[in-house]
Amino acid sequence: MSKNEIPQSARRKMESLLALSRSENESESGNALTALNKLLLKHWVSIEDIDPLKVKYFEFSFATKWEERLLLQIVSMVKDAFRDGYYKPRPKTVMVELTAVQGIEVERLYRHYRKAWKEEIEVFYGAFIQKNKIFGNYSDDDMVDYVSPTNEEQMRKMAMSEGIRKVNAFRELE
Repeated sequence: MSKNEIPQSARRKMESLLALSRSENESESGNALTALNKLLLKHWVSIEDIDPLKVKYFEFSFATKWEERLLLQIVSMVKDAFRDGYYKPRPKTVMVELTAVQGIEVERLYRHYRKAWKEEIEVFYGAFIQKNKIFGNYSDDDMVDYVSPTNEEQMRKMAMSEGIRKVNAFRELE
């Protein structure tokens, strides 16, 4: 048997693991990728051998226009082409033409950067509030459920607020 001849049972298992690797559940996806890599190494094959550079459409969902922009930026990076080969079948969904390897890479990067994006938005929000002093006078009783940010978070917010333009809310009243 040559290195590219894969027993049918192993091929089916690899195809199943490849499908599972596309799961939204990060734990399930990670476990599937680990198992898939072990099988690939055992049989001396690559993903292209079980799904040879066949291009197909992958479906991605997003919640906001910013997530859509992030997703398309990642697709552009992975494909090394600017917004090539995609369409929107319905709102908040994009279908992208990718190989199996590209599909896995886009899914992995999109999950990673979307999580990081959401964390950074929280920091930006705090920095924006600080920069524009959009807060009231609170008593200690009001702050019972408030979780104080760490020094690192405070430093990041202060540093970020330096780059934010201060908005004059009263200018519009003139």
